[in-house]
Amino acid sequence: MVVLTGRSGSGKSTLEKMAVKAGFKKVVSVTTRPPREGEVDGVDYHFINCKTFLELNIANKLAGYVEYNGNFYGVLVEDCVNDVIAVVESHGLKQLLAREDLDIKVIYLKSTDEERAMFMLKRGDTFDSMSERILKDRNHFKGVETLATHVVESRTPDDLVYALGIIKTIMEENENAN
Repeated sequence: MVVLTGRSGSGKSTLEKMAVKAGFKKVVSVTTRPPREGEVDGVDYHFINCKTFLELNIANKLAGYVEYNGNFYGVLVEDCVNDVIAVVESHGLKQLLAREDLDIKVIYLKSTDEERAMFMLKRGDTFDSMSERILKDRNHFKGVETLATHVVESRTPDDLVYALGIIKTIMEENENAN
């Protein structure tokens, strides 16, 4: 399983979309967050209510979950297989890495606060929301880079193409191992 992580606006979702377009499967996480404009239930996320999320957690059906910006995000155990890509934040990553039954390769996308701020504003985030996310991420992602199998600067589209090449290599190694 390839896990993409990084601070808000670092390119995780963009890289995930590139990987899916290249033929790789993505984990569709569950979330209690309302859909953003253009997001589709069952494609981008499984949008569920808090009661359903709690039921999944009690039934031990979540491999990892986190509360972020007042919403819950989780990855179902049944979706954590070797040939998929998942986007998770720092706490979710630590939960996944703590599981001995998962084979995980982590790609950490790294970019500056300024680059991330520009991206978030371009995609339509408010200035206040963007500022809050950047400040929160400073604490949430301390030390996470050291947990990564690969660290990739995500400043340009070419950087994301490079990261896609890493994903392809990991997936080919998984196929050859099976």
